Amino acid sequence: ELAVAAVQTAKKFTADVEFSLVDSFRANSQEVVELVRAVIDAGATTINLADTVGCATPQDVVQLFQKLRQEVEPFDRVVFSIHCHNDLGLAVANSLAALLEGAGQVHCTINGIGERTGNTALEELVMVLATHSSRLGLQTGLHLEQVYPTSRLVRRISGIGMAPQKPIVGDNAFVFETLVPQLSDSTEVPPYEIMNPEQLGIYTTGYRLTPSASWEQFQQRIKELGYDLNPEDLGECFQAFQDLAAKKDIIFDADLELLVNERAFKDQVRYKLLYLNVTAGSISVPNATVQLEVDGQVIQDAGFGHGPVDATFKTIYKMVKRAPKLVRYEVNAVTAGTDALGEVVVRLEESSRQANGRGVDTDIVLASAKALINGLNKLEYGGKQEAVFEFTDEESFLPRL
Repeated sequence: ELAVAAVQTAKKFTADVEFSLVDSFRANSQEVVELVRAVIDAGATTINLADTVGCATPQDVVQLFQKLRQEVEPFDRVVFSIHCHNDLGLAVANSLAALLEGAGQVHCTINGIGERTGNTALEELVMVLATHSSRLGLQTGLHLEQVYPTSRLVRRISGIGMAPQKPIVGDNAFVFETLVPQLSDSTEVPPYEIMNPEQLGIYTTGYRLTPSASWEQFQQRIKELGYDLNPEDLGECFQAFQDLAAKKDIIFDADLELLVNERAFKDQVRYKLLYLNVTAGSISVPNATVQLEVDGQVIQDAGFGHGPVDATFKTIYKMVKRAPKLVRYEVNAVTAGTDALGEVVVRLEESSRQANGRGVDTDIVLASAKALINGLNKLEYGGKQEAVFEFTDEESFLPRL
């Protein structure tokens, strides 16, 4: 009765109503059928079956969908959907099973991010369908060349990294041993590659800019990477490129992307890092001297810590008179080599608010300071949301007291 009433209320506002059944694959299948019939009669146009705790197997999915096909008539008068969690690593397999049994919609997330172990990874499911399209007869209509750039964008914004072995978009997804036997005569896809990386927007040609690259070459490469910047932002990025070129002999695409993301997509700032000098080693006590601009006023201070990063963070906290909890601290090398850009991601929490900060530099300590300042500015202006809580699908519809 509650389900029917909810659908009827929703129909007053829109013609397209999706009804989700929590924990569908552990429930009594006959009760699921009866509930589905009732909400369809009430006006639901999409029926979403949720594997809320991620315990279903492809066989479970097939059995429930086959029962619905037999007992809900006509089956195709609504769109059936599936929502999978990846607790057993079967989210993509379960979603594929649902599609093969007549589902017309799948709930997915980029990079599979989500509660606990995540949800169905859009890029994995899409490439299964694309790779076997002739046999499966299923198409998505998505622009596949945007798969990898979108994955990187989500990683940058969310601050959530991934294992190198992550299918499709992981750093090792298209890395093969050099001594494997060459068994394929195909000229379209290299031996042992079942997908063309360029099809996904992954360009493995190793395109590089040298320090002597001209303004025209830089501008052209930025356009080729998919960025459309105004003259002011492009000028700032070129200056950053020249600064980086003074430290590195070769500038990779990944370096350029980070430079663009750091300078072209700016947040409001209350705090600005002007100067950092750190002393550390096996004998001296780690200390940091920091100069900041806070609300337009230049201030400077120094402090000690258990290491160069700790000394830097403690000094900055003292200067800004706030000390949010450091929930996460992660360092990644953007490219190979000791002169590689280092990317530092931090997550700060203060008064039930969270914000991610990101900093990039060839100096890891300086990158860490930039990340902290970036996070503090986001807490100041953009971190007004409550900290992320983990809900089950059912709890997410309930008010949090």
